[in-house]
Amino acid sequence: MTETEIQMFIETMEDLGDEWTPEQVKTMYGDYTYEAAVKERKQHIDMQLNNLAALVK
Repeated sequence: MTETEIQMFIETMEDLGDEWTPEQVKTMYGDYTYEAAVKERKQHIDMQLNNLAALVK
């Protein structure tokens, strides 16, 4: 990802309550496209929310 895309990723994730630093994004998703990184992270967040919902039942 470019520096601009990294900032876009951070802003997108902040809207979901998921905070990232530029260094974290570079480490985890630096080789991804912006679109692929957002898609994967949203899937991960959804999985975590589903797991939490199952525990609360």
